[in-house]
Amino acid sequence: MAVLRTLTLLCVAACASASPGFSGDLAVRQVNSALPAALCNPCIQFTEQGLNILINEILNAGVIGGCSKLCGGIKSKNAARACDLVCGVIGIKTFIKALNSTDLDPIYFCEKITACPKAQPSASASITSVVAAPLAGPQGTKFDLDINFDVVNATSTGEIRIAVVGPVTTQISSSFVQMGFAPGNFNAKITLDTTTVEPTDQDPGVTWNNGAYQYTFELCQGECGSKHPGSIVFGHKSGNFTVTDSPGPAPGPSPGPSPGPAPAGKTHYGDPSKGCLSDEQAVQITGLKGDFCAPDCASAACPTDVPAGVAAKPQCALKGSTGTDKKCALICSPAGKIDEASLRAGDAACGTGASCKAIQSTGICTYDDAPSV
Repeated sequence: MAVLRTLTLLCVAACASASPGFSGDLAVRQVNSALPAALCNPCIQFTEQGLNILINEILNAGVIGGCSKLCGGIKSKNAARACDLVCGVIGIKTFIKALNSTDLDPIYFCEKITACPKAQPSASASITSVVAAPLAGPQGTKFDLDINFDVVNATSTGEIRIAVVGPVTTQISSSFVQMGFAPGNFNAKITLDTTTVEPTDQDPGVTWNNGAYQYTFELCQGECGSKHPGSIVFGHKSGNFTVTDSPGPAPGPSPGPSPGPAPAGKTHYGDPSKGCLSDEQAVQITGLKGDFCAPDCASAACPTDVPAGVAAKPQCALKGSTGTDKKCALICSPAGKIDEASLRAGDAACGTGASCKAIQSTGICTYDDAPSV
């Protein structure tokens, strides 16, 4: 049985300035341990920042001196050092020949000079789902955006891209370079901060206006959209979240009546009218009918035990306005599928006494014996 691997998306340094709101460590990540990364890592770092500078320097001034002189035009000291390292290992003649014969595709360039391993022709992967948590929150909310994907055949160096569209004042997108994935099941997460950034003389700033947003993940071998040999777009998948004007959880968990004592042998995610466990709270979601017992997931993973007959999957999907109050819920309809047929199919996954309710672009299970709030 394949093991689910969780990783934090890591991006090269160029991502940070191009992608307001996204957070991540400024490095590249190797998941496929069969692929060498000693030169691939520094090569990707300097090409993201300085490939066009090197090409322009060769075209305009020619090459006088060695690798240090050529790479000295790159403004970032770390990128210049990485350039000098890679150039010194492969030789300046090979380095310049590759610069003259490739375009501004960093991954392809690094493969061309054998700093990164060649693309895997049999690579195969697919995105299985994307999830936002919380599904809605006021300006300043930090949304966790997850991508789940399966790798059938090992991949080489590539990207995970994300773009966000909606009533925001600045285009939001980013690319996260990965060193490749071995076969298996993976989950990756980034955080999107919707705090307003005031404009300056050098920065136009960003304002997250109230409204609905769509985010789209794209999974690729090589640079996404590249026409070079070995570049593969494995797929893309979208989800939604909403920035609200309410300072409270909208929607998010609102405390219901205090749960009574839980009978022996009960599981998590039960009906509050029959009692919740000691680590749960009876929760109702603004605008939805029904309630459910919700475990906390601010500091621990969601419990996986569910009532008999329930097939819906627990997920850390609800967050209050403070950002510290996080609750688990049973997800009965995957992100993006909220049509009536999907919700009614989700009813069966919720078990006895509960049904699948739509909240933004996802369905969650609530017990129907509580009124809407």
